[in-house]
Amino acid sequence: MTNKAVVRLIGIFLITLGFSCLVTSLNVAQNVAVGYYSMARSFPMSIASPQEKISKALKEELAKAKPGEKIPVVVVLTGDTGAMAIAQQEIVLPSLQAVGFEMTMSITDVDNALAGTIPADKVDDIATNPYVEKVLYDGKFFKITSDLPTIKLLKDSIPMIHAQEVWAEGYTGQGVVVIIIDSGVQNYHPWLMRNGKSLVIDEKVIVPNAHDYTHWHGTHCAGIIASQDLTYKGVAPGIDGIVDIVAFDWQGSARLSWVLGALDYAYKKAKELKAQGKAVVSTNSWGAPPYDADELNEVRRAALKLTEVCPVVFAAGNSGPGSGTISCPGDADDGQNEVITVGAVDKNGNVAVFSSRGPDTWGVEHNEPDVSAPGVNVISSVPGGSRAASGTSMATPHVAGVVALMLSKNPTLTNRQCLEVLMNTAVDKGRAGFDYDYGAGIVDAKKAIDAVSQASPIAITVPSDVVNIIAAVLLLAGAVLIINPDLMVRGG
Repeated sequence: MTNKAVVRLIGIFLITLGFSCLVTSLNVAQNVAVGYYSMARSFPMSIASPQEKISKALKEELAKAKPGEKIPVVVVLTGDTGAMAIAQQEIVLPSLQAVGFEMTMSITDVDNALAGTIPADKVDDIATNPYVEKVLYDGKFFKITSDLPTIKLLKDSIPMIHAQEVWAEGYTGQGVVVIIIDSGVQNYHPWLMRNGKSLVIDEKVIVPNAHDYTHWHGTHCAGIIASQDLTYKGVAPGIDGIVDIVAFDWQGSARLSWVLGALDYAYKKAKELKAQGKAVVSTNSWGAPPYDADELNEVRRAALKLTEVCPVVFAAGNSGPGSGTISCPGDADDGQNEVITVGAVDKNGNVAVFSSRGPDTWGVEHNEPDVSAPGVNVISSVPGGSRAASGTSMATPHVAGVVALMLSKNPTLTNRQCLEVLMNTAVDKGRAGFDYDYGAGIVDAKKAIDAVSQASPIAITVPSDVVNIIAAVLLLAGAVLIINPDLMVRGG
């Protein structure tokens, strides 16, 4: 039987619980604020000499430049990404501007860097700043390359990887958003529309003076993933949408800052979409020759950073049949994670002559490509129509599409888990087991889906403002019970 003393004790308990919630919420906010404040005053400093900070490629450009000529550069700062990058850039930027630096882009999530131009004779001044780690040349190192034959294959490549069998099980990519870093996707191409609406749900244009698309390549890759055409249907036609990041120009080229900015936006967007309950995969049919250059290493690290938030698929490159030709950043790994790297095969399952071969020469683990997929004479959408193309550029969206199918079954899969499933279920080709031509073999969507477990229940993180509301309710209820215990006594 409830009495007034017991009711008051319940009230005290509720008030104590309410205060506990409130203190927890305040501590989180305070820790964030204190952490940000501390970072702004405790950045790491570089002890390298100015000449050690300036990349080889930039030195070569400076040797050809006139003293006042503006040179495009990427200035990499010493701090970490995220909040530290935001704080450090805010403090360091004025000192860079004081010597003539004109910023065009800020990169904070996959790297801590500022892109812009600087007079050639002022590069040394930037490099003397102790908070500058490196000064890189913002050159057009990255390319999208493909041939344009005339044989039509997409209607054959879907059965090759058994995607239709996966659709029959109910997995078509639903609940998944694909981030395409490329030359842009024609928003209202008929193959890329569903129920009168474009599949492009977000567009970020990084190339100056560009809009929608700059080149046929991005639209072609998008069609391989999600074409709605009844004859030439994409691998994952049920995806929720496409995030279109335009990072390559009309010649199929991209500056260092453009791809860093694209990867940075992809990171931010992937986190945002995942917070909304979507699964995400990033597809990247581009690269650079596998040199060990400061500029390329920066992109390798940025691509690996993106793997922390979503599966990331890259083309192996079109520099075969020689060995050691895997392109950057398809060769990226850090011993813990790596991008999913894709080689190309023809309709008979034979490795394409152009498909880049392993081993790669960067990082820790050199077994590339990881898997292969159809990439010869693949027809897909292009602005204004359709046409066939060949390249690991075409193989890559096949694999990204398979990842989308896997994520529609289990949206919690990480990049590493997707990589392992793809390799473990690939159809072996070439020499028995892994080889540097095919990787683990040709991707098999049906086997991959069968190997994927259903998602476990997702733990829910309660936002701090919700915690504050709960705390207020508990405090109010506790106060009412202490002041007027008769309310509960009568109720009993």
